[in-house]
Amino acid sequence: MRKLKVVCLLLAVILASGFIGACADTSSDIKIGDTDVSGSYIAKDTNHKLVDNGASDYVIVYPVIDGADKCKEASDVLFNYIRQSTNAELSVKSDKNYIPADGDKVISLGNTTVAKEKNIVADAAELGEDGYYLKTLEDDLFIQGCTDNAVLFGVYDFLTYQFGIEFYSYDEIKIPASSTVYLKDFDLKSVPAFANRCLDLNYFNPNSFNETYEKMMKLNSGHGRGWITWAHTHFSLMPKDTYLKDHSDYYSTPDQSQLCLTNEEMIAELCKNIKKRLAETALTNSEYNFMLGQEDQQTFCNCPKCQTEKERLGSESGVMMQFINKVADIMNPYVEETYPGKKIYWVTFAYHNTEEPPVVKNADGSFSVYHEDVKAHENVGVLYAPIFFDHYHDVDDKKYNSLLMDEMQGWKETGATMFVWTYAAVYYSGFCFFDDYHTVKNAYKAFKDMGAVYLFTETDWRIGDPFHALSFYVRAKLMWDLDSDVNALINQFIDEYYKAGAPQVRQYFNALRANYKRLEAEYTAAGKEFSLLVMETDGYTREEYWKKTWLLDMMDLLDDALAEVEKTDNAEEREKVRKRIQLEKTSLIFHMIQIYSGELSTAQLTEYINDFERYAAEGNLVRFKQRQEIQTVEELLNSWRTLI
Repeated sequence: MRKLKVVCLLLAVILASGFIGACADTSSDIKIGDTDVSGSYIAKDTNHKLVDNGASDYVIVYPVIDGADKCKEASDVLFNYIRQSTNAELSVKSDKNYIPADGDKVISLGNTTVAKEKNIVADAAELGEDGYYLKTLEDDLFIQGCTDNAVLFGVYDFLTYQFGIEFYSYDEIKIPASSTVYLKDFDLKSVPAFANRCLDLNYFNPNSFNETYEKMMKLNSGHGRGWITWAHTHFSLMPKDTYLKDHSDYYSTPDQSQLCLTNEEMIAELCKNIKKRLAETALTNSEYNFMLGQEDQQTFCNCPKCQTEKERLGSESGVMMQFINKVADIMNPYVEETYPGKKIYWVTFAYHNTEEPPVVKNADGSFSVYHEDVKAHENVGVLYAPIFFDHYHDVDDKKYNSLLMDEMQGWKETGATMFVWTYAAVYYSGFCFFDDYHTVKNAYKAFKDMGAVYLFTETDWRIGDPFHALSFYVRAKLMWDLDSDVNALINQFIDEYYKAGAPQVRQYFNALRANYKRLEAEYTAAGKEFSLLVMETDGYTREEYWKKTWLLDMMDLLDDALAEVEKTDNAEEREKVRKRIQLEKTSLIFHMIQIYSGELSTAQLTEYINDFERYAAEGNLVRFKQRQEIQTVEELLNSWRTLI
């Protein structure tokens, strides 16, 4: 079928990141430029040759601190990609073994002795844990940050700015060939828009390159940095099989689906269990998050005390805030005494029943907390998860998202440290195109404006939704740089990811977006609302969404793309791109069978099923939906075969 153009092997160098231990609280004597990161950042060439006809006299120097190598992963990544691009093999040395000589040219990574001598010191207040400096001094280059990961992020961006190396996905890295390269005159400070950034990548990468992909996209690993517990944790901390029999009052009335948050005895027992969890955790960093999250149900306790407190505090979220404040008041002194120098945020959910903040809106549009007891105490955080956000319309759209901006401003008024959990998939509709490309940037900006330090985007762990890899790419870029040009990112990605098939794939992408525009116009004309909702139970797998003739036209278009890719000379790349475009076809086949199976002949249906099975197997597509009975591709295929 088809192949790709330039194959770039991904370095699977996965070394543990650690703190460099040299962040200053004040700026370094050498001033670093105020230019924050931007995809369009350009530095001019100096007169110093970094690589000359495939050779280099530069030395990569990484630090040894307290006997431990630091920034070693960054040095490995830098060495390998420079070699792939230029054939030059730079010398790599630790500052423990490096004695500078006159005329030496250095690329210094992190807090090396060379950086100290030149007063290139990372400013913790300015950079945080992930920001970095790129600084050229005469013929030396310094990549500096407060952590190993920060320096690694700086290395990846340096490779882009200096060599034009672009990282699109774990299996698509563009490495231009160069023989002679002049060192650029860098003077860059780059700090991410969100201190803690993560995407839900569980099923995106079946080849286990997730951690490396996260690093080259400048993401934090997994669910983000510093979580001791995360998400829905109430029952894991207060297990029902331990407590329910003798302490049913610890749990919600009438169904025991949540904890009773006004039960003082339960809170005391919970704090004991938190202390046990802390004792089992190696607290090597200075700052952590401990999630005390309600269970994933739209329920709340209705016992008399909870009802009384709901009335007094204004809402269920008011009861939740009072609860988390009590936990913080118990745990903060304990942490200060038992773990001196450590800071732990006690984080609760704003989700489902507790999504609406415990505030009142004043006549002038401002907000006030409903009661002083709901104002956040020290180290209290709120993980805001706006699951009812209409992603097709702007975050401040007064018709479709009328409550969203009020919620964000209201939660900000509580004084809590804000964390955000947002979404990029429809749970009940597999293979649904999640078109928020025109709204996601403003949504992220709104989260930033509410003071969010953490942004997690849940993608429902599947790769069958159209353009899943593009979605990850755009979101990762925005999480670091909110000024990124989304349309430019889309076009660049499609060109590089789909290669010879890019023109037709771009037409398909635009047709998907135009199809939603058609639906919006039809809904508006009929007096209905067109929305893109994560929890749309009616689903989007309907004839009005996916016209049969349109599906056939789109399959033909992608077949044209496959035909173009088939002309690619490089067999490995041809095969890779073929699988990518076939994976895009799975959505079209899915909707054809789900909606129009009764109009298909046995031969047509069999061919569609066989094609889908092959495309899914070759594309490592296993799971396509989170909710409802059928969730896996195997279950889906079995259900289709009963139609033959």
